[in-house]
Amino acid sequence: MTPRQFIQKWQHNTLTERAGAQPHFLDLCELLPSETVGGSYSSENSPLKLPHNFLKLPITRQAIVLSVAEAAYELNKLREAWLNPPEWVDVTPEVVPGYPDRIIPKPEYAKAIKERTLTNLYNQRPAWLAHAHDTLDAAVAAAYGWADYTPAMSDDEILARLLKLNLERASQNST
Repeated sequence: MTPRQFIQKWQHNTLTERAGAQPHFLDLCELLPSETVGGSYSSENSPLKLPHNFLKLPITRQAIVLSVAEAAYELNKLREAWLNPPEWVDVTPEVVPGYPDRIIPKPEYAKAIKERTLTNLYNQRPAWLAHAHDTLDAAVAAAYGWADYTPAMSDDEILARLLKLNLERASQNST
């Protein structure tokens, strides 16, 4: 099950909590790494990074979190593929546990790889990168409940909304 399939299935689910608990849990086990759900139920490891309290969130919030996580994962995957094209590099496992694998440019691509930086990528701003950012922005806006969000919304409008939300939450925490 992909994150998108999970979202489509559970975002507007009409089952009662009791009736939906087991199938929801089994779908989560299929989607998430086994260490996340605490057992060997997972059929594959998920590359998505989710908050520690993910399983305690209501199902509708889980769908929103997964939507943001999936968009962020896709953006990162695309950037990494541009920075280090698989045919240009060799990937060597890191000897120190917990660290990412080492990416070693093939000799004939070493010079070209040095020119592939995030700064250069964002200066070029190819259409696929802009689209991936638009997708992530839309997922984050949906998480904030901004049904009227569009990619054309100005930074000033977005910042004003975030400031308003921040002030509202700060006042709730101070009472």
